[in-house]
Amino acid sequence: MHKDCVQLIRKLIAAGKTVLVETNGSIAINKIPYQAVTIVDVKCPDSGSAQSFHPDNIEHVKQRLAKSPGSCEMKFVLSSKNDYQWAKEFCGEHSLTGKMPIHFSPVHDRVSPRNLAEWLMKDGLNVSLQLQLHTILWPGISRGI
Repeated sequence: MHKDCVQLIRKLIAAGKTVLVETNGSIAINKIPYQAVTIVDVKCPDSGSAQSFHPDNIEHVKQRLAKSPGSCEMKFVLSSKNDYQWAKEFCGEHSLTGKMPIHFSPVHDRVSPRNLAEWLMKDGLNVSLQLQLHTILWPGISRGI
């Protein structure tokens, strides 16, 4: 979205910096250099933005991982048990688990971290539970953190 973003990433990498790029997944990630770790957010159905995910990003993720293992992660923010089921099926359908870090994060006040932990343990899903720390540290502030 930011026209000079890729140029900045290249300069930071050339300067020996570790670069992590978190993206909402709506734009193809193929221009992001492989030396940067790209964390791709996949929007779940109950987010209201599920259609925003760029369809080529699954293939781009697989290409990045083949060329540079460790260069990608995926994140799913879950608003409901339905989102959990959908994300679990998405990971299975695209053979993602075990190939890169995958993070499942509960939406504050919609899915309890405890429930998500129980679902993950019951299913033995190879993903990490990631809490949205900003919602814990600054409750009630949804933007600008």
